[in-house]
Parts: sequence; C-alpha cells; structure tokens
Amino acid sequence: MTDTMGTAGRADAVRTSVRKRHDSILECLGSEGRVEATDLALRLGVAVETVRRDLRLLEGRGALQRAHGGAVPVSPLERPARPVADAASVSLGAAAVQHLPARGSALIGQGQHCLALAAAVVEDQRRWDGLRIATTSVEVAVLLSRREDLVVHNLGGTVGSDFAQHGQWTLDELDRINVDVAFLAPSGVSIDGGLTLEDGRDGAVATAVVASAARLVVIADAAAVGTVSFWRFGTLGDVDVLVADASASEHELTALSELDLRLERVGTADLRG
Repeated sequence: MTDTMGTAGRADAVRTSVRKRHDSILECLGSEGRVEATDLALRLGVAVETVRRDLRLLEGRGALQRAHGGAVPVSPLERPARPVADAASVSLGAAAVQHLPARGSALIGQGQHCLALAAAVVEDQRRWDGLRIATTSVEVAVLLSRREDLVVHNLGGTVGSDFAQHGQWTLDELDRINVDVAFLAPSGVSIDGGLTLEDGRDGAVATAVVASAARLVVIADAAAVGTVSFWRFGTLGDVDVLVADASASEHELTALSELDLRLERVGTADLRG
C-alpha cells in the first residue's frame, strides 16, 4: 500500500511540475510575444528537449504555435483547421524531410502527411539556403511562412474545405513551374493501381505535380499501402522514393521493395531503409 501511494504521489508531482512549466511558458509568451526554447530551458531549469516537447504539447492543444527555435501566439489566420499531425504522420514527415534539398526548389502537396512534412521543415535545424517551396495547400503555405530562410509560393486556385487548392488556375500555375523534387501523399499506393486518390480534382492536380518534378517522393501511411482509390494520377515508375509506414502489409511492402525505387520503412521511433 505504501509503495502504491508513493508511486501515485510521484505521478501527481510530475503532473504538477508539467502544468507549472506550461503555465510559465504561456505567461512568458503572453508578456513577450515570442519565446525561444533555449531561453525557456534556462529559465525553467530543464533540458531544451523537454521544452520542445512542452511546446509540441501546447501547440497540440491550440495554446501556441511553434516557430523556428521557439513559439509565437496563435493568430486566427494561422490556426490550423485540424491537428497538424498524429504520431504516424510526424514520423513520416520527419523521414520525408531528409529528401528536401537545402537549396533549389520543391513542391509539397496537400493532406495530413504533407502538413506534417511542412512542420518538420519548420523544425529542421538546417539553414535553408533560399529554398523555394511551392504548394497546393493553404495550410502548408501558412506553416512554411514561419521560416524566413524559405521562399514560399502558394499556387492558388479554388480552395476546398480541407484547404487544398484545385481547378484550372492551379493546373495553369503547375504547368509553368519546374521543381527539383515533389512530395505527395496519395490515398492509394499499390502494385495493381499505382498512385491513386479518391477525388478527381485532387487527382488532376497530382498528375500536374508529377509532370513538374524531376524527382518524386511519395509518403504513404499503412492504410494507403495496397489500396487502390478511384483516380489514378501516376505509376510506381514515377516514384523515386517511397516513405512508407512500417506497420503496413508486409506482403505489399515486400512487393514494393522489389521495384526500381527506394523504399524507406518508417516506424514511430526509427527509420529502416
């Protein structure tokens, strides 16, 4: 009984400590308008990684927005319509960002995993050397705009309820650009169906993205691997790198690994090539 009560007491103390840290962070943010992770670590007497974890939790609650090296208050314009990412998306985004060059040009598509990739770009410790990133997602554009060392191009078009852009305007803009690498997250990636999406409007945009890119990185969660959706916008032959959730069907992953592409199996804690 004593051990149980002692364990419960320690757990309560930890929760209280976390709450106090969070309260202190929000108080500093409210008075100063911006906080830096390294400065907060010194003030609170904890590791920088602990502060970064606190900032991620507070952002998930909608209490602040992380910016490069710290955090800023939430503004109505920048508040995401949905959580930036779940654990699987975070891992996929962290793996995909390794294929982003420090300079040159890139295109990031739409959807939860592309939003997670954008968050990974913002958090990346590399200095982006004027990298140009185009996107067909309003959410991605707003998130990337936090980094002053990026040149962000929102391609425009008709905006859907998921903040993705499509229509002739978007297609015309895509026809005018060439990028070194593009990142897309289809709802289906399979031997039989190739690269597929549910919505034909999004599929038309994805087709144009593939045509504009010298290299294509596809991000696929466990549900996408082996799935054939309605609209086919590309083949597996278009793919240079497939960043896939390691929990997907082993049968499907094995078949994909035999193709002429680089398959990266991504778990929540590690990357396996």
